[in-house]
Amino acid sequence: MDLQDNFHEITQSAAPGAKQDVSHVLPYDHTDRHVWILEPPAVQGVLTQDGVTQIAFHQYKAGTYTTLDNLLNPYWTALTELLPLHMAPNLVTSTGALHCFVAYLVTWHYSPDLDQAVPDWVLVASAYCMAAYYTLDCCDGKQARRTNSSSPLGQLFDHGVDCICNLSHLSMVMASLMAGSSPWFFMTQGILQFSFFVAQWEEYYTGTLPHATGDFGVTEVNYGLAAMTLGNAFVDRNFYLKPIAEVAPKWLLQAWNDNVAGWILPVVPRLPAAVQQALLGTIQVRHVLLLVFGLGMKILIALSVTRVLVHVSSTKQRLSSVSKLFTPLLLSYAPLFLAMETIQQETRYVSLSFGLVICLITIKMIVFSMAKRAYATVQWDALPALAAVYWVRSDPRLTPVGVHAVFVCLTALYLLRIYYWTSSAITQICQRLDINLFTLKQKSA
Repeated sequence: MDLQDNFHEITQSAAPGAKQDVSHVLPYDHTDRHVWILEPPAVQGVLTQDGVTQIAFHQYKAGTYTTLDNLLNPYWTALTELLPLHMAPNLVTSTGALHCFVAYLVTWHYSPDLDQAVPDWVLVASAYCMAAYYTLDCCDGKQARRTNSSSPLGQLFDHGVDCICNLSHLSMVMASLMAGSSPWFFMTQGILQFSFFVAQWEEYYTGTLPHATGDFGVTEVNYGLAAMTLGNAFVDRNFYLKPIAEVAPKWLLQAWNDNVAGWILPVVPRLPAAVQQALLGTIQVRHVLLLVFGLGMKILIALSVTRVLVHVSSTKQRLSSVSKLFTPLLLSYAPLFLAMETIQQETRYVSLSFGLVICLITIKMIVFSMAKRAYATVQWDALPALAAVYWVRSDPRLTPVGVHAVFVCLTALYLLRIYYWTSSAITQICQRLDINLFTLKQKSA
């Protein structure tokens, strides 16, 4: 009798509705094992057999839900009832992801570097795509329970799709603000993708994926972004380009001139008046909005890090856990080391190549969290991207055409790498669970 049969026998013998403990039949949990570079190799595919077994028996533990989640839940349930019973849950997820893909391509067509205004109808379509994506994302789990086809693969597929769809959300927002071709764009992308990684990293150590902080969570963020994008289709977006000095209330400008920062933190030296006025004339409305967004993300990151450090039991484990943030943090801000000319000319492909590599190591974190496998501090997949930044930055012989070719090739490399890694993991899990990815198997009588 193998482990799968043993598990089946245990669960069948348990009392109906009872919580079943199968920890004694599962392989050893390696999440507390520190690995610097080389993770335990798999004999076949990208996952070890022990890892696949852990995934097969994984039980999802959701975070808390907000008031809006509870309010919309009946509507999500009603929409799920309209789906065909033969529609696999992962196909529901993919349909939502397709909306993000279309929105990303349309935005790319009308504003390749996200620094030009797009037609109003593009924003309306993007807002719809965002809302449709998240609504279907909330329906896929209900469809799984409705069709009695829930599986750990659904969680993996769902969260992996969410990771990649972040690039579409970023594109949509930046198209509204026309904030591409600048360091502001890459700072925002970096903090967004790093915060998503940190959420998966928290689940790796605590077993719980955070959905919300207080009564504000991913539902509010996703529908809020859709509403903001829709609203931007009916207002003058040139407002975002105005210096803050032109739109801020007089009392706020006076507070700035009186150095409110020095009042809050007396140790901060008073800025010269000329410097203050220069900042007010340089910082635009869109920059303030991006700063507020970045501050919110940093607060969420700090809360996640605090929860993990409280959860782990020793100083050694704390150092090990924090070290796993090194690679994604470096990748998140590496584009800022590029020359301004490169940032302005290659916004899209730099964004896409670095976005994909961060997606890759995040998806790996998601899978390894469920597989209870050791996740290395140094992720080798980061090296091509970091090497490209160093090469482009330091080689004066590279022409603009050569720089473009570097990042196009880097994008293609990571697209292929994501396809290989995810398809290999999905194949192993499907074989283990005897399920299909996009279709429901007919159950034998």
